[in-house]
Parts: sequence; C-alpha cells; structure tokens
Amino acid sequence: MKSSTDRRQFLKSCSKIGSGCALFYLCGNGWAQDSTQTEKKEPVVPNPSELTYCGYKCTMECPLYKATIENDEAARKKAYEDFKWKEQYGIEYDPDVVFCYGCKAEDKPKNIILKKCTVRECAISKKLKSCIQCKDLKPCNKELWSRFPDFKKHVIAMQETWIKAGNKPL
Repeated sequence: MKSSTDRRQFLKSCSKIGSGCALFYLCGNGWAQDSTQTEKKEPVVPNPSELTYCGYKCTMECPLYKATIENDEAARKKAYEDFKWKEQYGIEYDPDVVFCYGCKAEDKPKNIILKKCTVRECAISKKLKSCIQCKDLKPCNKELWSRFPDFKKHVIAMQETWIKAGNKPL
C-alpha cells in the first residue's frame, strides 16, 4: 500500500509542476504575446501633423505642457526648475512667461522660447508640418540640434521611417 500512496503522491506532484510550467509558458509566450506576431515589429510611421515642428510629440507626459493644460502653477514652477530655464535662457520664474501649449497651438500664446525657436521658424517658412519632411534635416545645424544631438538622431531616424513608407522630403 505504501508504494501505491507514494506513486499517487508522485503523480499529483508532477501534475502540479506540469500545470505550473504550462501556465508560466502560456503567460510568457502564448497569452501575453500574439502568436502570429513576427519577431521584429515594424516601426510606426510618424505623422508630421501629429508632431511639433522639431519632431517632438506634445503629450501630457511633458511636465510643462501638462502643468499648463491643467493650470497648475506649482507644477509649472517645478518644470521651470527641472528644465533649468534660468541657467539656459536667463529667464526668471514668472507664471505669465513659463507655460507651454505646444508650438502648433494656433489659438494659444507662445512662450518666449518658442518665439525664439529657429527650428520652428524654419519649418513654418518652408511650410512644413514637421522637420521630418525637410530634405535638409541631416546637415541642419540649428541651435536646437547642437544642444540636443541625441534628439536630432531620433528625429532623423523618424524621418528615415517616414521616407521608407513612401514619403518624399521637401
């Protein structure tokens, strides 16, 4: 009898272990992922109309944009400090100056930095919705790109994806 009980216990244990392994496999591979999905996802083709002139996408993830939309002065002051406006632009904190609705909000005021943005000015003069449409993006040496070279690389990569989708720079 003892060997019979041991065998039952052994089979129960194996069954539990097997079920646990199957669940782990399904959660990691079957349920959480689409089994028809290829290994490598195609990059999302950017839409110039949804981007700012420089290629950024204003969302509520930007602390200054969010603070402006929500009219949260404490959060705007924190964004001012985090973005180092005083050090970078020589601007003292002033709630009438420190705000951002994005550079394409036609019916909203532009902050002092947007008013001085050479990338924005250039895109508008070329009638572009975003710099990813510009044939001169790679050699462009505007101040924004020299200050944020990694961001420029990102925008160039977006442009390459946009071009591969059949679009032509202007």
